[in-house]
Amino acid sequence: MGIEDEHPDVLQNIELIVATCYRENPEMTDYSAMRVYEALIKRHVAEAAGHTSNAPSLPPLEAQLFESTRMMCEWRLGRGTLDDKMGPTEPSEQTDLETMIRCLRRLVRSVETWNKQGGRQGYLQFMSQFVR
Repeated sequence: MGIEDEHPDVLQNIELIVATCYRENPEMTDYSAMRVYEALIKRHVAEAAGHTSNAPSLPPLEAQLFESTRMMCEWRLGRGTLDDKMGPTEPSEQTDLETMIRCLRRLVRSVETWNKQGGRQGYLQFMSQFVR
């Protein structure tokens, strides 16, 4: 069973943030989503190893997306709260750090797959039609 079968809610929560950013910024590309996912993986892997990770140096749109997505990850890890507009204040089920890393890695593979099939916005166009 893959992570997408075990934790579809975590993947959907993260992709909701990315889809919202894409809808607000139609010039956004898959590369932006990929960089944000990879930066979050780096951050969480460092944390799992007991290290701290510096904030990534990203262009403004990606920095905004990183922060919003990081907040969603923190919420799923049970360490943060969400804006009332984003949903309930506490997740129905808390996620552990290893699961979060696995989810982010799965999202990277999804970006790679859909980008190859659909071009520079293939992932964003495919994913955003399922996430509302």
